[in-house]
Amino acid sequence: MSFIVYKLLFPDGETYVGRTRRLSQRLEEHRQMRGHFTMKVLGKYMITNVHGWGKIEPRLEYLWYQREKPTLNKICAGGHYFKRDNKRHSEVIKNYEHFETKFRITDFA
Repeated sequence: MSFIVYKLLFPDGETYVGRTRRLSQRLEEHRQMRGHFTMKVLGKYMITNVHGWGKIEPRLEYLWYQREKPTLNKICAGGHYFKRDNKRHSEVIKNYEHFETKFRITDFA
């Protein structure tokens, strides 16, 4: 199984970063809520747990949230995982970047 981190750009310039396991269903939900937008896949990743860290889904969403600085997200995606990780581990973002590279799936359209 895999999940996708994506970015939506709306005509008014607003942006949103999210993650999902069911992209077409999630995009339809966004269309119903906000109307037209363009979408960019930021990354597709294996669903996995990392010993000592846990599941990587919210951590990679947090990494992309920090990189893209979206304007529509009401909460900081994965923020509570980052806060917990920051208490337990050093160089948290560097580790997230390692996970982003290690678990990325490159053979997708």
